[in-house]
Amino acid sequence: MTSPRRRSEVDAEFRETIAQMLRCISADGLAAFPGWQTPAGQSRVLRFQPVRSRLDQVNRGRLFLSVERVFVLATDAAGRPHVRTLSYIYNLFDAHDRRVLGWHYHPEGRGEQPIPIPHLHVYGEADVAGRTLSRLHLPTSRVELETVVTFLIEELGVEPREQYRRMERGEPRWRRILRDGSDIIARLEHGIA
Repeated sequence: MTSPRRRSEVDAEFRETIAQMLRCISADGLAAFPGWQTPAGQSRVLRFQPVRSRLDQVNRGRLFLSVERVFVLATDAAGRPHVRTLSYIYNLFDAHDRRVLGWHYHPEGRGEQPIPIPHLHVYGEADVAGRTLSRLHLPTSRVELETVVTFLIEELGVEPREQYRRMERGEPRWRRILRDGSDIIARLEHGIA
């Protein structure tokens, strides 16, 4: 059986890695609190605080991002702890507090019917085959938080925080943090200590 200390180390490293990736674009904090009991164990919820974090765009105004990730600490057959993501909700809002994009994965439901695949919401009133675009669940592969942060910086002009813009080893510090964070999360989710 895994010692509680080792499980707590995995939990702390996962939370800090997510927080570090978000610090590249926001000074807002990441709150962690107990979720609900699942067949896999007690869930934990990570959420931006405040719920919508303001992001500054280069010469364009503001966007807001909400982040929620629900996970459990599971144990493999060898007794090694690992993280298992149960759901994520990453929503992007415009300067007028209107949802623009939403990357979601909530196979157990989230106040609505369960959607067993990761998906994208494009919020708008366009009509597609008689359905409102924003109500469609456009299938995606799993969308990692670091991919969303990279998209925000590179495609939407979100300004990385000053200390993350400086160059380190030939690249901006934010890029290295996101790449290293991706590797850490992959290791923690696969139980590789």
